[in-house]
Amino acid sequence: MLRRYFKQRHLLAELLILAALIGWALFFIVQWPQIPEPLPTHFGLSGQPDAWGDKESLLTPLLIGLALYLLLSVVELFPQIWNFPVSVTERNRGRLIEITLELFVGLKFLMVMGFGLISYWTITMQELPIWWLPAFMALLFGWLGLSIWRMIRYPCSLGNQDDESAATKGDGNDGA
Repeated sequence: MLRRYFKQRHLLAELLILAALIGWALFFIVQWPQIPEPLPTHFGLSGQPDAWGDKESLLTPLLIGLALYLLLSVVELFPQIWNFPVSVTERNRGRLIEITLELFVGLKFLMVMGFGLISYWTITMQELPIWWLPAFMALLFGWLGLSIWRMIRYPCSLGNQDDESAATKGDGNDGA
């Protein structure tokens, strides 16, 4: 059922995300012998490292990024478990599925790129830029908010038309 809602851009986005995951893993493999120890394992709000650990701790963001990617990919396959901020009708179902698939692709992209950048900065012993956390949060919640807004906006306009047409038709009981 979902296959008809996938567009070429979804496939392209998924391939780019998978390429980023593979590139991230390859970067680890190539850099592993040169990774210094100890290295930063946590950064404060200022971007300065405030915790240190061994290079095996770098596997945590990679595994979290991979787990989030896989989780979202599995959930994406089961639209019957999705919750929407509006009632689903036959008329709006297709559009809601398209918006939700775009939401999943965007979230996967942001998670993979976000954890990948943090890993890159950690491996290269760079401080996190001061703009990083606010920018990442703005992108993440902005994408989520935009997707929800699109879900609410689209069906509402259809719902109002449906409500008006139902009100003018009546229920067949005109008091007689």
